[in-house]
Amino acid sequence: MKAGETVVTHAELDAGQSCGACHDGATAFSTGESCDRCHSYGLEVGENADAHRALGDLPPNEFGNRVDWAEAMRQRRIKPRTSVTDGGELDTRKTEIVIPVTKFKPAPPDVMFPHGIHTAQIKCSTCHPEPFAEEEGGNPEMSMLKIMTGDYCGKCHGRVAFPLGDCFRCHSQPVPEPEEDEEE
Repeated sequence: MKAGETVVTHAELDAGQSCGACHDGATAFSTGESCDRCHSYGLEVGENADAHRALGDLPPNEFGNRVDWAEAMRQRRIKPRTSVTDGGELDTRKTEIVIPVTKFKPAPPDVMFPHGIHTAQIKCSTCHPEPFAEEEGGNPEMSMLKIMTGDYCGKCHGRVAFPLGDCFRCHSQPVPEPEEDEEE
């Protein structure tokens, strides 16, 4: 979801691929109309300027596009599609996984990964087996640097999901009290 990252042609869009899967004239505006809505670099486009009005009734958030999409989904104000290319059922899992942060001392709080909010929106195959191994401790090379450069969580977060600027949204676990040195 970065400019220049994927080559997309109008023939593909018109055939219902990529953005054309939704921008078909029924689900969202057609790729054959209002060219300046997409080809708008440096232009003022009135249709896009009103996005804040369309999103204004959704639960607010301090980061990203200022919408708390997870809360909007919990309130049933939106219903995300399971996939751009097909419908299908989701395998919603409620498991929460604590990912320990051990590479640095002092360490930031551990991360709580909520499967529920993710699997209510995307299929398991979106993340498994790539980029995430399914076994506990199966991603030892994961780091914030890799996430910030678009790997692991960064494949979505900072692109199509909330940005990484709100550290404690993920690093949410209580920090253990430091162990006191025993006197000899």
